[in-house]
Amino acid sequence: GPMTLLKTIWQRDGELVVAFGPDGEVTLAELRRGSLQLARAMARLAGPDRPGMRWALCFDDSLLFAQALLACALGGHRAILPGHQRLAGLQALQSQFDGLLTDGEPPGAALAVPQLRLPLLVADDEREADGAALPPERLDLTLFSSGSTGEPKAIPKAWPQLEAELRVQMALWGERLVDTRVLASVSHQHIYGLLFRLLWPLASGRVFDAVTCALPDVLEERLAFFGNSALISSPAQLTRLPELLSLASIRPKLVAVFSSGGPLSANAACVLSGGLGRAPIEIFGSTETGGVAWRQQGGTDGDLWTPFSGHTVCRSEGGALLLNSPFLPDERAWKMDDGIELMADGRFRLLGRLDRVVKI
Repeated sequence: GPMTLLKTIWQRDGELVVAFGPDGEVTLAELRRGSLQLARAMARLAGPDRPGMRWALCFDDSLLFAQALLACALGGHRAILPGHQRLAGLQALQSQFDGLLTDGEPPGAALAVPQLRLPLLVADDEREADGAALPPERLDLTLFSSGSTGEPKAIPKAWPQLEAELRVQMALWGERLVDTRVLASVSHQHIYGLLFRLLWPLASGRVFDAVTCALPDVLEERLAFFGNSALISSPAQLTRLPELLSLASIRPKLVAVFSSGGPLSANAACVLSGGLGRAPIEIFGSTETGGVAWRQQGGTDGDLWTPFSGHTVCRSEGGALLLNSPFLPDERAWKMDDGIELMADGRFRLLGRLDRVVKI
């Protein structure tokens, strides 16, 4: 079959810089070596009778997280991505995983599963040929969404679904991200951060920052240091940004700003557009559906959303968004909890949630 993006990521030139970590630039060869060492450590912990395990990944550092994802792919394991890393939350999800990988303090006896803490300290005799393993073909993931009950609901994702999404991203925005670093103020543990701040840079050969710029002064420092960058952010963070730092100071460095996790208000989009020279590119979607549509506010029709290519958006009798999408697991239409007004050209306006769940 066609080369999967995962194989492409794995087999590129090892000298390629893929990330900027706490100790500086990290090459693909270093990432591969770390992933191989971790895959071996996981195999030793799992034992010969359990080839495909479910490993929960809880990481602050996006580079170590990438290493853990690739190690899961190498070992044929499923990567489980809890939305947060509090012990009570992990205990509630305990039926969903058989092992834990983390860069924090492992919970120990509070979770009755094998646990590995990254970075692994590996003896030098393990530094064998970087290309020793067969390239991974697929990576199976489970993400969680706050379902309509508010309880976390497990959402399995097969690699082809994520790959379809990455190809759309690369086609739409790849050109404007040439020679650009990818910075983020959102976590990689959710689908938007996973795709935009981590898998997209890996797939397209851009350098991603291992650090999350949750605070504006960290963002300012990173931008001053890196130069041309794209920022992966959220409406809540972007709305506060103009009060917390000078947009003029970061404007020369920011090539693109992406936002997801809810619509950005027209007012916030206007302030950001004035200060940065362009409005953020907003992504509308959910954990279940992946990306559905995008917009960039400003001009006439600025509030209208354009569905991603290959997607069909219809309106149900009750006014809800009905979606057919290559990012969904099957051909069936998916009904979202969002009311829409549909335009003749296929674009749509969001009219608010139809359910009573408040996402916080």
